[in-house]
Amino acid sequence: MKIKFNTNKIRNDFEVKDELHPSFWKDNKLESKVREQLLIIAKEFIDSLKVPNLNVKDIILTGSLANYNWTDLSDVDLHILVDLDELKINPELLRDFFNLKKMSWNKVHDIKLYDHEVETYVQDINEPHHSTGVYSIQDDKWLTEPKKEKPILNLKGADKKADSLMREIDSLERLSPSSAFERASSLKDKVKKLRKCGLEKGGIFSTENLAFKMLRNQGYLEKLNNFKNSAYDSLHSLRENKKNN
Repeated sequence: MKIKFNTNKIRNDFEVKDELHPSFWKDNKLESKVREQLLIIAKEFIDSLKVPNLNVKDIILTGSLANYNWTDLSDVDLHILVDLDELKINPELLRDFFNLKKMSWNKVHDIKLYDHEVETYVQDINEPHHSTGVYSIQDDKWLTEPKKEKPILNLKGADKKADSLMREIDSLERLSPSSAFERASSLKDKVKKLRKCGLEKGGIFSTENLAFKMLRNQGYLEKLNNFKNSAYDSLHSLRENKKNN
C-alpha cells in the first residue's frame, strides 16, 4: 500500500517568509546576543573535541534560520569549519570521529535559542555546502546572503522516489540477518548518494532532497539505521542452545 505523505509539511518547510527570523536578525545582521552566545557554544564544543592545534577556519550559521524558509521547528545549525587535510589523518576516520563527538555533545546538551535547538557540526572546508544562506559568526558578515525566491517543488516526483525507497526499507524485515545487513548498508549508500546528487544538481529544492526529507519526516531514515544495527547484532551474537530435559 502506498504511504500518503504530508506534502503540506514539506511545503511549510520551504515556505518563503517575508523576513528573516526577527529574534535572530536585526538590520540584516545577526543579533548581537545571539552571536555572542553562539561563539561561546562554539568555543566550548571545540574544546570538547580535544584535538590539539585544531585550526578553525570559521564558525558559521547556516540552514533555514539563515534563510527565509525558517519555521518554528528549525534548528540552529552551528558549523565549525576546519581543513581535514591539515590534520594528516585519514579523512574518513576524522569524519567518523567528529560525527561521534557531535552526537555525544548534542545528546548531553539541550541548548535552545528562542526555542530553537542548537545543533553543532564540524564541517570540512573542502566539503560542498549547498545552503542558500551562510553567515560567518566569527567575522559577523554574510558569506552567502539568502534571497526571497519562491521555490518550484516537484512533490509528485519526490513522492515517487521516497515511496520506492520506503518499500525497499520495509522489505528488510523479511530477510535473513546477513542479507538484511548487506541490503541495509547498500540502501544507506543509495540514500546518501541520492541526496548528494540532488543537492549538487538542483540545490535544497531538488526532487532528491525533497524525497530525503520525506523519508526523514516519516521516520524511515531511523528505521533503516535500526534495521542495519539489529542485523549486525544478530550476525555477531552467539546464543546458547537450550536442550529439553
